[in-house]
Amino acid sequence: MLFRSLGNQAFRQSVGVDQNTVNALQNTAVPLNTTIPIPALPSQVIDFQISQGSSLDSVYLKQGNISINATSDFHQDIRLRFRIPDATLNGQVFDEEVPLTFSGTAPVTLQKNIDLTGYRLSLVNNSQPNKLRIEITGNITKTTNDVQTINDSLRVNMSMS
Repeated sequence: MLFRSLGNQAFRQSVGVDQNTVNALQNTAVPLNTTIPIPALPSQVIDFQISQGSSLDSVYLKQGNISINATSDFHQDIRLRFRIPDATLNGQVFDEEVPLTFSGTAPVTLQKNIDLTGYRLSLVNNSQPNKLRIEITGNITKTTNDVQTINDSLRVNMSMS
């Protein structure tokens, strides 16, 4: 068993919405509090950065932290769910839901830090070592009839230290 610092890992994702979602948000016939799935949130496979020529199939984290930063231009409430199917603690998969609540001004920002101490990370994806799969899903809840545009976006940065 080898003990060492693995270094920080990071990724970022910017997500727009399609015209159908914008239309639903702006359509006054769509009632307030209607929930609409956010399209185009693909799973991420992060190339886990370690020493040149090294490969890992799994690690146990003696200590660690995951930091989630999200910014939304939408004048609506958003709930994001972060799931790392290959990160487990006592048999439970990492699964965290975070809200971005619109309170009258945009952008809406969120920063959340989560302790990863004790998690086991399986770093094999499609027979490739040093890979960590992260799934992001979300919903927009229509809370206003404010104007939204196709240029409005949701930006997510996630890092592990």
